[in-house]
Amino acid sequence: IFVLLVVVMTWKEWGMTIPVVVLATLLYAVSGQHLGGLFRHSGIDLERLVGYTSTYFMGTLGSLTSLSATMIFHFILFGALLQCLGGFSLIEKLSRLVCSRFASGASQTAIYSSAFIGMMTGSAAANVAVTGSFTIPMMKSRGYDPNYAGAVEAVASTGGQILPPVMGVGAFIMASLVGLPYAKICIAALLPAIIYFLHLSFSVTVRSCRLGMKRYEAEQEEEASFGRQIMRIFREHGHLLIPIVFLTWRIFAGERPARAAVNANFLMIGVAFLHALVTRRGQAVQAMKEVCANLYKGLLTGGKEGAKIALVLGALGIIVDIFTTTGFGQRLSHAMIGIAGGNVFILVSLAAVLTLFFGMGMPTPGAYMLTVLLSAPVLINFGFPELSVHMFVFYFAVIAAITPPVAMASLVAVGISGGSYISTCLQAVRLGLQGFLLPVFFLFRPETLALESAPLQALISNGFLLMSGIGMTFMLEGFFIRKLGLFGRLVSLAATAFILYPDDLLSVIGSLALILIMIIQLYAEKNGIRTGNA
Repeated sequence: IFVLLVVVMTWKEWGMTIPVVVLATLLYAVSGQHLGGLFRHSGIDLERLVGYTSTYFMGTLGSLTSLSATMIFHFILFGALLQCLGGFSLIEKLSRLVCSRFASGASQTAIYSSAFIGMMTGSAAANVAVTGSFTIPMMKSRGYDPNYAGAVEAVASTGGQILPPVMGVGAFIMASLVGLPYAKICIAALLPAIIYFLHLSFSVTVRSCRLGMKRYEAEQEEEASFGRQIMRIFREHGHLLIPIVFLTWRIFAGERPARAAVNANFLMIGVAFLHALVTRRGQAVQAMKEVCANLYKGLLTGGKEGAKIALVLGALGIIVDIFTTTGFGQRLSHAMIGIAGGNVFILVSLAAVLTLFFGMGMPTPGAYMLTVLLSAPVLINFGFPELSVHMFVFYFAVIAAITPPVAMASLVAVGISGGSYISTCLQAVRLGLQGFLLPVFFLFRPETLALESAPLQALISNGFLLMSGIGMTFMLEGFFIRKLGLFGRLVSLAATAFILYPDDLLSVIGSLALILIMIIQLYAEKNGIRTGNA
């Protein structure tokens, strides 16, 4: 009855994908002796099945559910309290104010507000719904195509789950599985996350230049009062930066993440009351009532979202334990090796496709957990570092939110933008190409994640990644500050291929070629030289 309730409630809160997989897994557990080949096992009787899924403190009551209660819930509560106390307003206002100083201000606002808010919501689709409600109409009003506006929001919101210090739920699970402190996971993920958003920011800047966009006159007039606007925003919401800074500091100082989050939650409550008393001394009682109402709303939201996460992790625990008990994961790993025939590129491609498949309509933790269970062992046995393999799977589980045919982030964005689902998905994949390349870099250039142990090599590797993103933008847009033409696009394509090949000399040559293109265009633009389409 307990297991059935978990499955039914997961269906209610998360849709049918995970419950269907759970039911199929349970059916597989009791009937495996009647199957053949890859799927055959000795079978599990009903009593053992009930034990594995519940009363042995496995399955629905296993390590994933424990992790949701002891760590993940506190971070979800942190995000909910921050949202209800005005933290999202702080991020939105700062993003709008700073990004409005650029011609691509509307799209830049969407990128950075979605990045920071998505870091706390942990769900790409939910993040699109929250931030897209104001960023997508804003981009459309500036002249962006509805499909492009929806794609920008979908890609930015998806990337929020890879941005430290509060990454998605999958990152907490990764820390538990790899056996590393969560702070080390955050340090490793920091530079690649920055590269992801810098590439997206550069892409929308080039598109804005190609469209000939200018800043609003109203925005230009406000430039003189920029400092006063910043001060007003910080007077209204700046106190909420204190718990954010505190949480980041304590995590990187080595404190257990759960304890750091609990302390940050209490600190947030304290500064909210203190700020209300200081700024509204004449209306202290009313201010206290408003803070209490917001806190109640935050606690209620955090409790509901925490319960949803516990449900899905409980359901996933059933799948994980059944696959482990029946030995299916190990057999699938051997099958993947057989299909790859010893070719590492085919094996990596199979693992990526498998993760994207499980990510269709499934939350990131589910896609990550299932693929790690099924494909990580074989990749690790091939000699790839354990952290690189887990990051590879995690990134593909995240990027599945914008991958057709079931791209949940793009689907929500289309509901707001009114654009075409197919066109928005294609634009999102195009803008998010860096997200597909980053995890491959983790495997073939593990120094990309080595910021703590080898900072210089990590900076160089991530620098190559950034240049590959610039090359892809030149190739796809055919524009920098002028039209590139066919020759320029072909050079950009070749340079990008050189950079992506795991050889430092070729990467340097490719990067220099792209820098040369930029120098030529900047010189020609400055001196008014006609370059045609070159």
